[in-house]
Amino acid sequence: MNEIQNGRFSFETLGFRILNLFRISDFDIRIFSPSMFICSLLLLAPMASIIAQANKPPDVPEIHQRVTDLTGTLTSDQIASLSQKLEQFEHQTSNQIAVLMIPTVGNESVEDYSMRVAEKNKFGKKGRDNGVLLFIAKDDHWIRIEVGYGLEGALTDALSDQIIRHEMFPKFRSGDFYGGIDAGVDAIKIGRASCRERV
Repeated sequence: MNEIQNGRFSFETLGFRILNLFRISDFDIRIFSPSMFICSLLLLAPMASIIAQANKPPDVPEIHQRVTDLTGTLTSDQIASLSQKLEQFEHQTSNQIAVLMIPTVGNESVEDYSMRVAEKNKFGKKGRDNGVLLFIAKDDHWIRIEVGYGLEGALTDALSDQIIRHEMFPKFRSGDFYGGIDAGVDAIKIGRASCRERV
C-alpha cells in the first residue's frame, strides 16, 4: 500500500456532525411536538441518502484502451503518447500495462478497488497473467501498481514502492501528472527505479 498523502475525508463524520445538530436535547422538550419530529425526519431523509451515496464505492470501469483517464487531467495528445509507448512495449514483450486514473475510490480501500479493476479486466495474455495496472485515485492521493502473477518475480512490491516514491510522487506533487505517469511507465518497463531520494 502506497500513500502519497492522506487526503481522505470521512463522510460518516460529516453525517454524524449534521445529524448531531438535531439532538432532542437542543430543543425545548415542551415544544418538541410530533409535527416537529416529522419535519426533522423529512429534513434528515434526503441527507441520509446523500451520505449513503457518497460512501458507495464507484463502479469498476470496463477498460478498452491502454490509458483511461476518468478525471480529465490528461490531454488527448498525452493519452496518445502514453498509449503508443505501451503498445510498443506490448508488441516487444507481450507484457501488458494499463493506466487508469479515476477521481476517487470512495469509501473503499485502494487495494480492494484496484484488485476489482484487475479482476474484471483481466490484463495480460491469457494463461500468462503478465499484466500490470498502474492505478491512480487522483483526489484521494493514492497510487497503486497491481501486478499479475506472471510478473511478480520481476516487478516486486518493493520495486513498485520505489517506482511510486522516486519516479511518480515528485512529479505528482508538482502537479505534473503526465510526467509522473510517463516516468512510472518507463520504470515499470525496465523493471528499475532511479536511486535518487525523495525531495
